[in-house]
Amino acid sequence: MKIIILIDANFSKREYERFGIYEMLNEKIEVQVIDTRKFRRGGWDSEDGFEKDGFDGSVKRFVILNSMDLEEIAQEFKGAFIIDNRSGIYDKYTTFWFKSVGAYIVELDQGLLPTSIWSPSFFDLIIMSKNAFINYGLISVLSKAIRYVLNRLKSNTLSNITQRCCDIKVCSGAVSKCSSGEFEIRSHAFDYDIYLQQNNQNNVIKYGDYAVFLDSGIVGHPDSRRGVGISKETDDTYYPAIRLFFDDFEKRTGMPVVIALHPRLIISEELMRQYGGREVILHDTSRLVQNSKMVIAHNSTSINFAVLWRIPLLIITTTKIDRVNYEIVRSIEDIFNTKRININKSYKNKDYIAISNNMVAYYDLYRENLIKIPNSPEINSASILIKSLKKIQDRQLNN
Repeated sequence: MKIIILIDANFSKREYERFGIYEMLNEKIEVQVIDTRKFRRGGWDSEDGFEKDGFDGSVKRFVILNSMDLEEIAQEFKGAFIIDNRSGIYDKYTTFWFKSVGAYIVELDQGLLPTSIWSPSFFDLIIMSKNAFINYGLISVLSKAIRYVLNRLKSNTLSNITQRCCDIKVCSGAVSKCSSGEFEIRSHAFDYDIYLQQNNQNNVIKYGDYAVFLDSGIVGHPDSRRGVGISKETDDTYYPAIRLFFDDFEKRTGMPVVIALHPRLIISEELMRQYGGREVILHDTSRLVQNSKMVIAHNSTSINFAVLWRIPLLIITTTKIDRVNYEIVRSIEDIFNTKRININKSYKNKDYIAISNNMVAYYDLYRENLIKIPNSPEINSASILIKSLKKIQDRQLNN
């Protein structure tokens, strides 16, 4: 069996663990990484200062410089299971192309967001249109609308030819479903793997009462260089506002705020200074949440941990975050039946503890829809994937 992962960004040691590559290697599965960073539209992205690449010699890696490089190794894809982890735009070499040369496409639908089940109201649509105009201007908005229509027409044409965008879909929460005849593998969110591991260790250590802030890389996330999730916040606009909010929170609740840094960032003295000298911790988010009294977040996927450990949650935002990520913050409000706190506006009349405690009543709904359905396997998602792919391969060989 061969599993190929397509990437166009740093593929860190954390990613090796998240995708279960070491479990795959232990099962004698051939694993390859196809690195298209230098080939992607827009060229090479420097990621200095961010999470480092986790190159492992036991995994064969092809670095693709141009279309010829990809065409030359097309025979590698025949009969292989391909996981497309790219974020770039590719005119020709989409998953449809890999299917055309004999690969089986595996879609990992394990990073569900509240937007998956959010239905905007007419009022929401008006606000989103206004935000788009403010953020990008009229010409840019019209250009985006035209590109959207053209891409939809192009997508429909391709789908008529290929019928399906994937052959196998790894589903997590209840809103994750197969719709076009894909083979379904019922699993859970990647964060649930970490939850299972820590839950089985049963060695919770309490460090006193504190709140943990889930840093989202609002200012410095590397994806912002690719046009993904740009907040338009800067060091000068974001950090002074969040320091003032944390000061008020700590004064009124008596709980210090600990920063769980976004996993793709690196701790620096400057970053700690920007957070007002507060403790900044990297790569231990789930345990920090598990031991905390409250979680504070913008729109981090690590909200999953607050839900799984049933820790009260407080959603904060800024005016600029609202304008760019309105759909995300509104969908979070809806699923938790709460109201976000804009730290650019007055908040000293907000009862942080009452607001966060009220959200816990909606955790079961969130968990079932976005993390894991009740009867799915209680084992590592990589093990679920490997076992299922072996069954699929055996079935193909017997047909």
